[in-house]
Amino acid sequence: MNCSDVHLTLGAEPSATSPELEAHLRECAACAQFRAEMQRLDEKIRRALTIDIPAHEFRAPRLPATYTLTKTQDRSRARSWALAASVLLAVAVVLVMWGALPSHSLAADVVSHVVSETVDHPLGEPVDENAVRSVMERAGLRLDPINPSIVFIRTCFIRGRLVPHFMVRTADGMATVMILPDEHVKAVERFEGSGYKGLLIPAAKTGSIALLSRANVDLEHYAGEIRRAVHSLPEKSGS
Repeated sequence: MNCSDVHLTLGAEPSATSPELEAHLRECAACAQFRAEMQRLDEKIRRALTIDIPAHEFRAPRLPATYTLTKTQDRSRARSWALAASVLLAVAVVLVMWGALPSHSLAADVVSHVVSETVDHPLGEPVDENAVRSVMERAGLRLDPINPSIVFIRTCFIRGRLVPHFMVRTADGMATVMILPDEHVKAVERFEGSGYKGLLIPAAKTGSIALLSRANVDLEHYAGEIRRAVHSLPEKSGS
C-alpha cells in the first residue's frame, strides 16, 4: 500500500483500518498526520449534521392582509421552513468543511508517485543526451551535464503537470530526481515515507526540485549540483 492508496482509503473512510494500512502509517509520518486530520474533520461534520434547529425559531414570511391561513396550515408552513433551513445549514457546513480538507502534501505526492512508478528496462548505461534534452524541453527547461550520470528519464504526470523525472546512479546508490517547475517551497524540506528519505529544495525561477533515495545518499550534495544545472529556456518571441 502506497501513499496514494492510503489517501484514497482514508478520504472515503477516515476510521478505516487494515494490517497493510497500519503498517504504512507506522512508517509514514505524513500519512499518519493525514489520517488524524481526516478523523478530526469527520467528527466536525458529524457534529454539524446533528444540530437540532427548533421549528419555532423560524417564521413564515408575512402575507398580504387579505390572505389568511388556518392554524394547521401555519404550523405546517413553519415546519417546512425549519426543515429547509436545517438542510441548507447542513449543506453549508459540509461545503465549508470540504474546503478545509487537508490537501496532499507535495512530499507525500512525490513519494506516492515514485513508489507507484514502473521502470521497464535495466538501469545500466547513461541515458542519451538527446533523450535528456527532449524531456527537459517539454517542461521549458534545460539541464547542464551533471555528475552522477542519468540512467533513467521520462516525462511524468504529477499534481496536474507534466514534469521531468529521472534517476541518477551515485557512488552510494540510486537516487530519484523530479523537477517541479510549478511547485514552490520557501525553504529546504526534509521528508520520509515508504522507506525513502528525501529533500524538497527551492530552485529560484525553476520552481522546486525533489530528491529521494532508499540508499544512504548525500542528497544535499547532489541537490545543490542539480539546482545549479537546471535552467529555464528563454520564451520564444512571436513572429
